[in-house]
Parts: sequence; structure tokens; C-alpha cells
Amino acid sequence: MSTMLAPLRAAAAAAALAALLVVAPYGASRLENGCSMTRMRPQYAPADVGVADGRYALVRYREFGRHRGDGDEDVAVLFLPGNGGDFKQARSLGHELAFLDGPRSFATYAANFREELSAHDGRLVRRQAAFAARCVAALNAKHAGGVVVVGHSMGGVAGVLAARNASTVAVVALAAPLAGHPFAADRTLAGVYDDLRDNADDATVVASISGGPRDWQIPPWLGAPRSGLHVVAPQLPGCGRVVSVDHQCACWCNELITRVAHVVHAPAENWEKLTELRGSDMEGSSLSAARRHFYPGLAGASQLASFLVPRVPSLLIAAALAPTDIYTFTALMAVSYTHLRAHETEADLVC
Repeated sequence: MSTMLAPLRAAAAAAALAALLVVAPYGASRLENGCSMTRMRPQYAPADVGVADGRYALVRYREFGRHRGDGDEDVAVLFLPGNGGDFKQARSLGHELAFLDGPRSFATYAANFREELSAHDGRLVRRQAAFAARCVAALNAKHAGGVVVVGHSMGGVAGVLAARNASTVAVVALAAPLAGHPFAADRTLAGVYDDLRDNADDATVVASISGGPRDWQIPPWLGAPRSGLHVVAPQLPGCGRVVSVDHQCACWCNELITRVAHVVHAPAENWEKLTELRGSDMEGSSLSAARRHFYPGLAGASQLASFLVPRVPSLLIAAALAPTDIYTFTALMAVSYTHLRAHETEADLVC
């Protein structure tokens, strides 16, 4: 009898997870993001700073008509793309930095990671972080005002790791899974997050900005860094019309990117503003915090699904493969639940 039930349990587990994966993006799409497009006239050129390694490369972004010389800028901003991301995603940020008025000037760079799927292999994340650290060291020698790293998604994870091996002014992570990975099935990825938790660098300022309900890939409760600041995009000053920012939109949403550019431009003043927003309960990692911000209907179902998807696979697998001994199955469930609660409590303390 138990032999006959095992395939049924496995099928039910797969169906439950598949349903969550369908609900999350469909429900999130029912919300309008409220963002404006960023328009630019981009130019790209290889950055000759001696860091090319045959696999990755450093690219310099320039806004057409706003060229201020090569190496004359005070501050370097290094953009790190995420999973499958393109270095051209730096163009919105580069445009806004090029048009900022003030005593400081900015040079925008981007790492060309060849659109690697870093979300599925921790070895790629570490290799990207090592290259980013080399870029930071080279750019520090070129620009007297230092380097600010801006990373999108897994690029934010690579940026935090790189900051420990090179001197950076700050790391700004956009829609980055700094608290945990939504599908960390790979052992090497688990090792990356062990390093993020156990070797936090309090000397480097880290600001993590999550998108909100529309970002079903990296919901806010996966965005809190081990040490640093964490806010949700709609809570930022100047983002009042933004309802939520989906995962890719975090690279081009004009309201958000303009705010990020101002944070980079005047770190001391703007870090204070971000600090004032730290208490926002939008950033909570517990289910109760998530429920307080559910939207009605499908969007609310999407929020619930995006909360459950990273957490249920271990429980579903335990149920599908449970032995006939009910006591052993109960022990497996208890261990899984205890691990989940310990992770949530640790994340709540970080917030």
C-alpha cells in the first residue's frame, strides 16, 4: 500500500509547487508598477584598466554628448549584472549619473559577465566576485573619490562578496537576494550564503533596495543584508507614485534609479535618509510581516506564493519520500520546521 502511495505523494508535491510557481508571477502582473522609463543615448567602450581575464571584461559607459574625459572623474560606479544579465543594464544609472549637478563627477563602468546563469551555481558567483574585486582595486587607483558598487539581483550578492576583498565606498544592491536564495538547491550556493552570514563586513556600507510585491523572484523578505540597510522601493523619498518594482524593472525604473543616483552622489546625507526608513515593516522576513502588506485578490495570492516557494520544497520532498514509519516522518517535519523558524528569527533580528 505504501509503495502505491509514494508516487501519489510525489505527484501531489510537484503539483503544489507548480501551482505556486504559476500563481506568483501571474498575481504579481496584476499590479501596475507606476514607473517611468529612463531615456538615454548610450555609448560603450572597453575599459583599459588591466583587468580583462579572457572570460570577463570591464566596460565603460558614456552618455553621448556628456563626455568629461577619461580618468578625470572623481568617483567610479561599478555596475554588476545579475543572473543572465547584460552589462548594458547599466545605461539607466549611467544616464542619471551623467546629468547630476554638483561638485563631483562620476564614471560609470559595468562588468561583462557574458550573461552567465550565476543564480544556479555558487562557483560562478565567487568567480564574478573575484573579478569585481580586481575591478574595484584598479578603479580605486584611477579615481581619487573611490568606488561605489551597484549590483542587480545576484550581482548584488557578488558585490557584497567583492567588497570584503577590495576597498569600496558602499554597495547598493537592487532586488538582490542577500538574506537567502529562492532556490538554493546547489551546494556551492549554500556555501556562498554561509559566507554572507558568517563573515559580514561592517566596515562597508550596504544598502539593499527590494522591489516589492511585483518582484515575485526576489520578494522583500529575501533582500535584507546581514549588516546594512534595507528598504523597499515604494518607501524611498521621491518614489511616491511607484506601487512596486518588478525584478528587471529595478534596472530602468526612473524614479528608483534617480534615487539611487542621488544616494551615490551624496552618500552621507542619503544614507541618513535610508537609515530613517529602516524601521519600515515592509522589510520583515516573517510571514506575519508579509501578510500586513498583501494586496487583495491575485496580487495577495502572489505574495503568499512568493513567500512559500523558497520554503516549501524541503517539506514537500520530505512528505513525498516519507517512510511508512509515522514517527520518522514526524521527526523529519519537525526538523524542517525548526530550521525554517530559526532562519526566520535570525532574519528578523537582522532587520
